[in-house]
Amino acid sequence: SFLSSLWIIYSLLIRCGKKRLTMYHRLILSAAFCLNILSFCLFLGTWAMPVGTLWAVGAAGNENTCTAQGFLYDWAYVAFPFYYASFSVLALVSVKNNFKEEKYAWIEKWIHLGAYVPPLIFVIYATVKGWIKAGVALCTFTYYIEVNPDMSHRIFHKVLMGVQFVELLVATITIAYLWFNFTKIQSSIDAAIGMKKIKEEARKQRTRDVAIQSGIYLVSFWFMYIANIVSMFIYYFSDHMPYNTEIVANIITGTQGIILLGVYYGVKQNDCVKLPTRVSIHDERYDTVSKIRAN
Repeated sequence: SFLSSLWIIYSLLIRCGKKRLTMYHRLILSAAFCLNILSFCLFLGTWAMPVGTLWAVGAAGNENTCTAQGFLYDWAYVAFPFYYASFSVLALVSVKNNFKEEKYAWIEKWIHLGAYVPPLIFVIYATVKGWIKAGVALCTFTYYIEVNPDMSHRIFHKVLMGVQFVELLVATITIAYLWFNFTKIQSSIDAAIGMKKIKEEARKQRTRDVAIQSGIYLVSFWFMYIANIVSMFIYYFSDHMPYNTEIVANIITGTQGIILLGVYYGVKQNDCVKLPTRVSIHDERYDTVSKIRAN
């Protein structure tokens, strides 16, 4: 997962360069960055837990390494799904604006702020309250009664999980609306004639491609987080940790980078925007105004 997300970062940032990326690719780049941090924390696993943690095999850290791991992991874990949800919103906005990025470029900064700032506030608050402790597989925000008997932070965690569920719901509704919009375009094509019909046909094809791409992202989004959501619901209603479901959720979380890489290349758009090439006035392949007048 770490290497997969690192490859996406290399593919976009190093090979293409920042000036040649579209908004879609910049969002993918930021999502891969969050996932790279998350994967690194998962790789550390129990190593960052304090030495002597009873249930942790290989614990070799201390309270500081545990808090640092939990801080980074929880921030990335909350920020990443926000980017995933934004892909669906971006698809809808691009269709509504006829794919003219300059008309909706202003939303990009708000997407980045929404992904980075609220999760940062959450992890700072959780760190100050001492809610980041050694968990099942790594140090993270602990909401289990067995680990942290303080009930106040469980309410905080319910809100956090509710936000994640809302992100999934918003992404789903957005894609459903996008497909509804696709059928409306078909109706306008049937009524159009001449050049307008040609333009509407092209718009329909591009809308269809965007809808399919966003749908694939949505399916992978649900796949990555449904086990976590089910695990939380079971725990909240029974007060018993469903360890089998938790293990499945951790395995899926550990493969998020591979899933993102597969989906990215599966729906791959052009990585790099082709920059306009400058034509030298001394280039012999082209006739200058002086040559034309001379002839």
